[in-house]
Amino acid sequence: MWTILLLACHLPGSETSKTEPTKPVDVEMGTAARQVMPQWLPVTGSILAARQVQVAANASGVVTSVKVERGQKVRKGDLLAEVDTRLTRLSATAGDAQAQALKAQLSSAEQDCARNEKLFAEGVLPQATYERAAAGCVATRRSLEAAEASADLARTNLANTSIRAPFDGVVSEKLIEVGAFVQSPTPVVTLVGEGALRVRFSVPEAYAAQVAEGQSALLSPSTQPGLELPAVVRYVSPSLREQTRDRVVEADIQGSDPSILPGMFALVRLSLGEKEQVVVPESALRSEGPVHRLFTVVEGRAFEQVVQTGSRKEGWVAIPQDLTGTEQVVLSPPPSLRDGQVVE
Repeated sequence: MWTILLLACHLPGSETSKTEPTKPVDVEMGTAARQVMPQWLPVTGSILAARQVQVAANASGVVTSVKVERGQKVRKGDLLAEVDTRLTRLSATAGDAQAQALKAQLSSAEQDCARNEKLFAEGVLPQATYERAAAGCVATRRSLEAAEASADLARTNLANTSIRAPFDGVVSEKLIEVGAFVQSPTPVVTLVGEGALRVRFSVPEAYAAQVAEGQSALLSPSTQPGLELPAVVRYVSPSLREQTRDRVVEADIQGSDPSILPGMFALVRLSLGEKEQVVVPESALRSEGPVHRLFTVVEGRAFEQVVQTGSRKEGWVAIPQDLTGTEQVVLSPPPSLRDGQVVE
């Protein structure tokens, strides 16, 4: 049996037994602090028109004409559609005729009642006859009042066959066509008021008591996250919704932008006042989309951590949960800096 021995030879210039120590990274450092910062509650909401309604027919019959199309601007009182007027017009004519006939009857009856009053006072007319005649006058007067009310109702129904815009706005949906049969609750068009917009959102139960009319908020439409418009809370539900345990709030949007449309999804930051919080310089953050990181320095080494950010003010950003306020942080961390590296 042969035994083979391998001998390791040390050759000059082949230094591999020692590792070169890592060179410290030169960085600028700062210290976390505590200061009063605004508090914002982030919620989601929907943008609404300040005035939006489905205009109802308020009449029964066949649609004979539609005067508007989707996207058309209308003024208050403009004609939107018409319903067949033949039956309602006949009813109005019949009601007027009946009222006029009863007026004539009442005039004659009142003359008879006046004569009977005189004869009864002179003792010529028996009391029973007088009372029957007086009751007839009262009944005729009541019949006239009922006929006039019926005539007014018929005229109102006739007027309702012309469906008109209740306010200035834009037609967003046309819900009927010529030939359709409509009734009083049938929606005809959806009308959206121009100009003013509002945002509707809900506040979780934990913050529900901190919401009040007049509170300020900032709104960012989902299509333009960099755009912020101010809003003011105007309407606050007096109670929580039982199923979701939240409070519905509506705020008037103060600014305007042609790209913001009713129905859009929005991100809302509701102001909850000010509070002392831990802050770091904005330059200490390394942000990638919604993820924010910073490096804290402990015993000469930089340690990376993901943090949740809060409000920003004058170059400072709040870190509401992850720091104590005494940490040393790396300012403007270089792209080459890695977790655990020695810094100086």
